[in-house]
Amino acid sequence: MINIYEVSQELLAHEHYMEIVAQLNKSKTSSVAAAERWLRGSDPRFTLEYVIKAKPEQLREIRSICGGRALSPAGFPPEISYFQTMYGYFSEGQGNSIGNSGYNAIQLMEKLKLRVCPLCNRNHIGNVTRPQRGTKRTSQLDHFHNKSDYPYLAMSFYNLIPSCPCCNHAKGKEDINLSPYEAQDLDPLLQYRFNIENIDFLTSEEMLAVSLRYHPSMQKNVEVLGLEDLYAKHNNVAFEIVQKFKMYTKLRRKEIVDTFPGLYRNEEDLRASLFGSYANKANMKKQALAKLKKDIFELLDAEERRRRSV
Repeated sequence: MINIYEVSQELLAHEHYMEIVAQLNKSKTSSVAAAERWLRGSDPRFTLEYVIKAKPEQLREIRSICGGRALSPAGFPPEISYFQTMYGYFSEGQGNSIGNSGYNAIQLMEKLKLRVCPLCNRNHIGNVTRPQRGTKRTSQLDHFHNKSDYPYLAMSFYNLIPSCPCCNHAKGKEDINLSPYEAQDLDPLLQYRFNIENIDFLTSEEMLAVSLRYHPSMQKNVEVLGLEDLYAKHNNVAFEIVQKFKMYTKLRRKEIVDTFPGLYRNEEDLRASLFGSYANKANMKKQALAKLKKDIFELLDAEERRRRSV
């Protein structure tokens, strides 16, 4: 799991909110005033803008105060259930939209510039344009707080998590602990590992097993999304990085630099060429399995530096 970052999220959230207002102004079922009467009945702070732009921690508070379908036997009024209907217009694809400018989930995905699922970092997501079929999403939008139990959050910007179909199906209506939109850095909370004590004896990928080490706050994410089992199947990726480290030791890198003068400025330059992409944190939203590669690289890098210092 990775953070969704490096986008102007607050601006996108505001644009998202304005399109929702425009849609409500066209609706015969709901309106800004009607929705706000219900929301403010739970808490005076809960304007429509507050709820639509609420960040992960605020979403948890809104959910706690407003409750869910199970806590509301009478059901939700039409002006609140309408947000589920609006989500249908928003998510169904080309030809369906909300507001006044054709705004839909395809546009949202373009603006977020995500290329891989932030929940698993394994599968590519985005939009694809095909002749005579228009633009379609390869992603789905997971509701961090499910829309059937919490319809008043069905269109909240930070409640809509771009995901691959695999993760969206695995999560379903279940709760997980942390959202990719969390303000805190999620990277240190979940780390991919393997046993580096026997690195010199690894001759095949079957000898290497990928494992996870994670903070308790990540436990439900790991369990619900099945990350441990999914990543155990990617031992071949970790093995390739291990083999690369074995092949291009510091001594070997120096030999290459000396043999081909001018090709690389120095050994560190060659090292950056060989391993630099693994250490680039920005790749995590662009490349599948980049989080796994980064973590394995950092393990090996730390071990190499330790050996050099002895």
